[in-house]
Amino acid sequence: MSNYKLKCETRSIEDNSCVYCDCSKQNINFSAEKIFCDEIKTVYKINLVNKSQKDFCGIIHIKVMNIFAEPKFFLPGYMYNRNTADMPCSGRKAFPRIKLGGNSMPESEFFMTRSDRLAEPVSLIYGDGNVLGISAVPCLTDKDTDSFINYNGFSCSINDGGYASAGYTLGYENAPWLFVQTATVLERKPITSANAFTLKAAGEYSFLLTVYDYAGEDERAVYRAIEDAYWNYHEAPRKIDGMNPEKAVG
Repeated sequence: MSNYKLKCETRSIEDNSCVYCDCSKQNINFSAEKIFCDEIKTVYKINLVNKSQKDFCGIIHIKVMNIFAEPKFFLPGYMYNRNTADMPCSGRKAFPRIKLGGNSMPESEFFMTRSDRLAEPVSLIYGDGNVLGISAVPCLTDKDTDSFINYNGFSCSINDGGYASAGYTLGYENAPWLFVQTATVLERKPITSANAFTLKAAGEYSFLLTVYDYAGEDERAVYRAIEDAYWNYHEAPRKIDGMNPEKAVG
């Protein structure tokens, strides 16, 4: 088991800097209570309390972090290892390539994406003989009617203040780019009410978050976490109240 860090950051809808700051700067109190452990994971009850006198509207970003010599990232259907970032980029077909020092499309030190662009709701790192990752519910639904409210998101970073991180967001961003197709890449958009999470003034929000942390001989060890996330969140196809074509492709 590794000595990982769990961190919560926020970015307000009013902030145009694209910088995430510790949640305390928005007067949001973050706590994580361990409620279950087994050989591959710890399940936390996350509690967020808005201590401010005004609503928070934006993105809440929770990350699990550690130092790895050569981290490999796995977001099923989106990122496998570093998506060949060690190889020259042709420039003809763009896809996300995570790379230390990367700062021009399609290479970046971090990526954030909406949850439904992943095959399973999980972000994982393999390095130094260990799997570390994060998983939680991929979308927000009404607690009374179970109707769809909004998507959440996932992230990965190769240089998060010197750490590698796997993250989960309430609300979502497609950053630094949205890869629609290999020939269609869109720039990062401002946060709006369409992709933001709202925590009312003096409000409280709780949910379950899974942190995977276990040993593995090689990167194939991530399959255990991917399978676990599948069984936790897989549902048969169903109609979602409130869904429409604009939300499906937004």
